[in-house]
Amino acid sequence: MTSRRFKALLILSLVIATGAAPAAMAATRPAPRAKISDYFTPLDLDRAKRYRGPLYALAFAGMAATIAAGAAMGLGRGSRWIGRSAESLTGGRWWLEAILLAAVVTVVTTLVSLSFDYGRYLHDRHWELSTQSAGGYLTDVAKGTAFQVVLTAIVALAFFGVIRAFPRYWPALAAAFGVGLTVLLVYVLPVIYEPLFNKFTPVEPDVRARVLAIADRAGVKVGDVLVADASRRTTRQNAYVSGLGATKRVVLYDTLLQRSSPEQVDLVVAHELSHVAHRDVLKGTALGALGAVLAVLLIWRLLEWETLRHWIGVSGPGDPRALPFIAFVLAVTTILSLPVVNAFSRRIEAAADRSAIEITRDPRTAIQVEVSLARSNISDLEPNPIVHWIFFTHPSTLERIQIALDWQAAHAGG
Repeated sequence: MTSRRFKALLILSLVIATGAAPAAMAATRPAPRAKISDYFTPLDLDRAKRYRGPLYALAFAGMAATIAAGAAMGLGRGSRWIGRSAESLTGGRWWLEAILLAAVVTVVTTLVSLSFDYGRYLHDRHWELSTQSAGGYLTDVAKGTAFQVVLTAIVALAFFGVIRAFPRYWPALAAAFGVGLTVLLVYVLPVIYEPLFNKFTPVEPDVRARVLAIADRAGVKVGDVLVADASRRTTRQNAYVSGLGATKRVVLYDTLLQRSSPEQVDLVVAHELSHVAHRDVLKGTALGALGAVLAVLLIWRLLEWETLRHWIGVSGPGDPRALPFIAFVLAVTTILSLPVVNAFSRRIEAAADRSAIEITRDPRTAIQVEVSLARSNISDLEPNPIVHWIFFTHPSTLERIQIALDWQAAHAGG
């Protein structure tokens, strides 16, 4: 290549680059920053604070009461007394002790938390977010508690059975059981647990046709798309995905379909299908499985501590009398892990928000959805950073609006 030709190409490239610069700068122009005052009135803010404040107080008090009850049952004198009582009532039959203690721990924990949960129910009734009668609410509590008792008893029998059968290798086997159980529960809960509380029906043909079109743009296959009769319990609008494999489903609240425009419903559906495309249920299952492994390792190390075993009245890891202590440890670790788990959840929810806008190419509707849902569900519009860190499973309303604004700015003129 001659020097003259090289200079010509260089000048041409500079001209092209110079001409493209304004367009590139426009495409990367920073998005406007979302302001609460642009979307919500002072009345909206005041309403959210008055509704959410008592709920946070109940949540923190409920966590403290749950830990206190767990400590009373699982540590020191309380643990020894419960263990002796269970042994006496069951005649020392380990499997019967495991079942009895599973029931006691579950029922006591439910009763302790019930006053706080019932307070939340009454608060929602006052704010016209709950449509459920007191009898219906307590029936749901009873069904949930019964299911939890059965599940805890099964897990306890398997856990202590493995330890007693394989005393040398039980940590590895128990961890494998925990992983398997986590996967199994994610797979079966949509078909054995969720129907205890809601009736599910297929969406109307026109809605399903729109869902299939969105799924095609998202690059995913759609199985069941169902409507839950959520209005018999709440006025909140919501949607979710659950299950794995054959039980994978997208569920829309009937309140969402009744109170949102087709464009808003499509945006919500795109968000949920983004979870499917991103395999978020599988990721959550993997995180839960990791948690199960870590919990088994922690329990193993703690129960190897002879002084601790003596203090809680346990002869060894395979002694069912360790169940109240294990329940206490799991309750504490669950609460302590909330910030990590919820940070993971917020991240995948933000990614689904971005994908939903990419699929629909409709950031304006995305903003409308966030504003509508925030008003309908009385969301916390200005969350305290600590509350956000501990409790928020989704980005805040303002953060989600900002995602739409960022996308809109990045695609301006596109």
